[in-house]
Amino acid sequence: MAKILSLFAVILLVTACGQLDPNDQIDEGEIVENVYRSEEIGWTMEIPNGWKLLTREQVDGYENKGKEMLLDAFSEDFDFDGLKNLLHFQKDQFNVFQSTSEPFLEEYKGEWSENNRALKDVLLETDRSQGIQVESSEIEIEEIDGVKFEVYNIVLKAPNGKVVVTQTMYSSLINGYDFGANMTYNSDGARDVMLGVWKKSKFVRTHNKSVQTIP
Repeated sequence: MAKILSLFAVILLVTACGQLDPNDQIDEGEIVENVYRSEEIGWTMEIPNGWKLLTREQVDGYENKGKEMLLDAFSEDFDFDGLKNLLHFQKDQFNVFQSTSEPFLEEYKGEWSENNRALKDVLLETDRSQGIQVESSEIEIEEIDGVKFEVYNIVLKAPNGKVVVTQTMYSSLINGYDFGANMTYNSDGARDVMLGVWKKSKFVRTHNKSVQTIP
């Protein structure tokens, strides 16, 4: 369920961050001189200049709102055990980068991809249950530093049809983790900044295992 909790950046008001220790704001990995590294994922990415880390309180707020929306849309429990918040940063309320990981061990070939596509349907149904106009693209495959990601866009619209925000969702199965990087934006400039640093990400071997890729 890693992406579920990353969908709702547009909903909450975001307060300004004060001075904070960046490594206190993440569940896994470390931030050194504006560069984030995750040992579990084998992922390295630079934080763009002028963008601020989200605090744990802000991320918890997104998660709680996401859970509420899921419960409103579906009369069933969702398992969030094992979910880790990785790198989260923002330019402002409507331009946010979020990343999460969650253990996922396939019981059969292709199970992760099936699950990822089902989660996309859950996201769309959750938005629609809140009266939000939403459109989505088809899932495509995109490669970043040798790792293949399933990628799609979700567009949230106001009642008059005007686009409020667009969300670009990247997901892959890496080293036994469902890894998601999600960008929410309302301007081409912010989108380009986030995609620019994201597509320069580096992925390496970790825990004596090769980075897993989507077939």
